Formats: sequence, C-alpha cells, structure tokens
Amino acid sequence: MHAVTVTDDNGCSSSDSVEIQQADSISIFAIPTMVSCNGLQNGTINLNVINGGIAPYQYSDDNGSTYQTA
Repeated sequence: MHAVTVTDDNGCSSSDSVEIQQADSISIFAIPTMVSCNGLQNGTINLNVINGGIAPYQYSDDNGSTYQTA
C-alpha cells in the first residue's frame, strides 16, 4: 500500500491509500504446423495469449533481435 496526499495552493489536502498490483504472468498456447516436405521452409507457429500481460503483445522469432506486434 502507498499513502498519497494531495495539497492545493490554499493548503487544503486529501489523503488516500493506493495498492498497485502486478499483472498476471503471460500464458501462451503454441500450435506448430510442420513443413510440407523435408528441406522446405513453409512451417508456421500460431501463438495465442491465453491470459496475463497487457495487449498489444509482441513476439520474436530470432532470439530477441527483432520484435513484431501480434
């Protein structure tokens, strides 16, 4: 809990307590589609955020070098 007090130019003030909560951890569900033939590069991964975090989400498929918005 954080105690907050606001005072105006006339010396009037008001106080309140505020709690800042953390967002839930992000949970994802990944659905892979395998390549159609050995040696091709046409496989895909469909990612769905089940819960947590705050949208819009970003993803990286190159170990964090670049990110795309989902």
